[in-house]
Amino acid sequence: MPTDHKFGRVTLEHQRSVGDDEPVFVLRAKDMYTLSAIRHYRSVCELGGVPRHHLDIVSEAMAEIEEWQKANGARAPRSDSMAAERTSRSNDLAPGLAGWDPGSA
Repeated sequence: MPTDHKFGRVTLEHQRSVGDDEPVFVLRAKDMYTLSAIRHYRSVCELGGVPRHHLDIVSEAMAEIEEWQKANGARAPRSDSMAAERTSRSNDLAPGLAGWDPGSA
């Protein structure tokens, strides 16, 4: 089953071609940066000449997320459960940043 590093195993109902060991990345509607990320992804896909059907699927998802955000709001991501892990990884990658909390920036 595909795995996202934050959310864990991901069930894919319609995409049988995704291997059990293939990493995936989930963007949630409540994340205020999701639409910007998907817009950029769609632009890159369009420049790369991906099939129109794929672009349409991405556009439909964007419209659904935009409607959801209008009804429910959106905010910057914050995962308290992963804050310690992020700080630990930051310290490993940049020892000079020891004690810095990426969530406080």
